[in-house]
Amino acid sequence: MSRRHTFHNRPSQTRSENVEATLAEDAAATHLDQINFGLLLAAHVLLENPIDDVTASGVNEVASGIAFTCAFSAIRAATVVAVHGYYIDARALVRTVYESAGLGRMLAKLPDKAEKWLVKGDWFPDRIVRDYIEGQTTPVNGSPYQAFYKMSSANSHPTAKTSAYLVFEPESVRLRPKLHPQFNADYAIRTLHEIAGVTLFTLFAMRRAMVSQNFLPEWWLQGLAQLANDVYDADWSHLEQDWNAHNERYAELNASTIPSERLDEYLRIHPNSFFNIQKRQAAEEEEEEEASG
Repeated sequence: MSRRHTFHNRPSQTRSENVEATLAEDAAATHLDQINFGLLLAAHVLLENPIDDVTASGVNEVASGIAFTCAFSAIRAATVVAVHGYYIDARALVRTVYESAGLGRMLAKLPDKAEKWLVKGDWFPDRIVRDYIEGQTTPVNGSPYQAFYKMSSANSHPTAKTSAYLVFEPESVRLRPKLHPQFNADYAIRTLHEIAGVTLFTLFAMRRAMVSQNFLPEWWLQGLAQLANDVYDADWSHLEQDWNAHNERYAELNASTIPSERLDEYLRIHPNSFFNIQKRQAAEEEEEEEASG
């Protein structure tokens, strides 16, 4: 009875110790701040323009919104898992964030693929998404995201390199499975840094997914630039711009944006609205039934 009681309580106690240790580690806490700030920026994009009626919206808008929300959720999940000491599991979620954010960026720009993904339920291999992204970007200092993708891909698989710490103590030949999470400062810092990096990738994907970055306010773009400099030691000077000119463009675009009371009418006649795509799909299915009958 006492053994069972002790075994039942150990995971809870261990998780608590991992959280306290992670929060106490300066570098880990810094990465947590970066992740939280990135989530704030992402939430602004996701919540700024809510869709009240998906049937009257562009299919690419709906599809990319779903994909980016998946990325947002996976960032939060990876952070919680990492803070509690499950570093391998957190790194698997990092790959989910990367793939969801990249998918959201592609679907926002390609209505035909958005239709297949959202309406027909097609699945796209990540290779297709990567090919699209790489064809649209100019690498900055050797494209740090390509290197990050290779790293996150390797870390998402149960290789001996990523899993050995679960059974071996440092510099020990004894195999002792660790059935409960144990705080490891190096793993905590490295994992949270990876999560901060993929959070930054998600924000860049969101920015690219928009019709124009001029729809984003100055504080958002400056926040992105600051986060990029905090997370990675690279040349991010291309993120700076004439902010007075940007604010003028931002004001002009907002003034010329279609008012919400006219948006439904516009989307009802737009060929790539969700409503019209559904109509086309229903017509195609009806024709197939008539042909087979």
